[in-house]
Amino acid sequence: VVNEFKKLADEAGIDTTDLPDSTPYDDLILKLKERKQKPDLTNRDRRNMTKLRKMLFTLKKYPKLYFLNMSRIKRLARALDNYEDNGPFTTQIYNRVKNTDTKAAVNFTSVMEASRELFTERGIDATEMMTEVKDIGIKDKLATSERIGVWALAQNERTLNHLRSEFSQEEINKIVASVEANDNEVFVGNEVKGYFETEWPIFEAIAKSVGLKGLVKEQNYITAFVTDQGDTGEADFVEELTTQLGGRAKTPGEERAIKRKPGAKRNIELDVFNIYARGAKSIERFKAMAPMAKEVGKIMNNKGFKQAINNVTYGQGANLFNEWLKDSVRGKSYDNTGRFSSAIRYLRHSSIHYVLGYKVLTAGKQGISLLTAMAKDPRMVPAVMNNLIHYSVGNNYTKLETEVNAKSPLVRTRDWNRDLRQVWDNKALKKFYAGKKLSPMAMRMATFIDRHTVVISWKAAYDVAQDKGMNEKESVRYADGVIEDTQPMGKA
Repeated sequence: VVNEFKKLADEAGIDTTDLPDSTPYDDLILKLKERKQKPDLTNRDRRNMTKLRKMLFTLKKYPKLYFLNMSRIKRLARALDNYEDNGPFTTQIYNRVKNTDTKAAVNFTSVMEASRELFTERGIDATEMMTEVKDIGIKDKLATSERIGVWALAQNERTLNHLRSEFSQEEINKIVASVEANDNEVFVGNEVKGYFETEWPIFEAIAKSVGLKGLVKEQNYITAFVTDQGDTGEADFVEELTTQLGGRAKTPGEERAIKRKPGAKRNIELDVFNIYARGAKSIERFKAMAPMAKEVGKIMNNKGFKQAINNVTYGQGANLFNEWLKDSVRGKSYDNTGRFSSAIRYLRHSSIHYVLGYKVLTAGKQGISLLTAMAKDPRMVPAVMNNLIHYSVGNNYTKLETEVNAKSPLVRTRDWNRDLRQVWDNKALKKFYAGKKLSPMAMRMATFIDRHTVVISWKAAYDVAQDKGMNEKESVRYADGVIEDTQPMGKA
């Protein structure tokens, strides 16, 4: 509306250079005012609800049960945009969050792949380091990767205090000496340390730019993790970004790592590769997400926006988008990080492989989504069939998958079920550094069919976009959109 006004004013010779530009709030609020108003229910409305409607309304109040996944939020954003292409909800909120989420995943993957290539070039077998146990004259049978972790942690006074709850100072000295006597072990330790040393100034600058204070390098524990919370239960220090969206202000790392009490002693993660993976995932996500969280958070916290979106969603829209943004910043839906909740989450993550994995129907369901992709556009049918004929198996498929992954970060980092997101534990790290597939054996059939379906569908959509005259960037965006709309997605 504002842009149209300026256009008319220019045609009439009216100077509008001194007028303020429209803000993101203006565009979003104007779009919301075009929709039918559905304000929050009054107490009288609630009293007169039928039991069924009251139950459904209650369920919709909780974002964990309603419109949580990225694909569902996309449909909601489209609806709020009145199904216009490139509407403000899609461009200013949904696309920004989605693209940043993908960027975080790509950056972390790049860090891990770079470490694997570096160690391989050096002739270092990381998988062997995680399993071999050397006799260094202490009672504990530590793997080489654990000894390297002790060596790194012993160089920080705070983490050294926690090591002393497990080892005597004499044992720590022996572990450190054993690492320093081996060039490859020192190399691994220094590379991991070097990554965190290099990233700290970047992390610190970004944290300060988004208003997170109280940063003390020696106390931040970006490499110290308690062992009673695995990767499924860890409260990432990205969690602190969500305080921009409401809540008590905290220091990065406060929930995820060890509490900063001078005399506190906790068992901490020793394996250097585990420390590296979990710390790098946190840092790369923080670097990508922080600027976006600040800007989109401003929109979410604007009183006018909150009122306008609540007026068209029975009072639920603001909370719904806010919780979805928090979950997207974390990279996972929020769960209580207590021991009981962590155990339940671990069991859910582990059991789902066996509940779904060996069922042929699960794998078949992934393949059926290919028909959904074909229904997106009449041209998709011949395009899909052509790709199935030429690229569905063997080396031809491998080449196609490599090409698609190179073009689309979304496909490269895609996950189709939030509970099946990769957990970077010792088992997964051994597979990663050995160059093996990370998916559990039980899910191998389902993930195989899903991967082939996505690659074939994406390439077909890309070909259709090219036939329509779209450029490379537009074609990739179009193909990504087809995958989001038609293939199961587990994004937060």
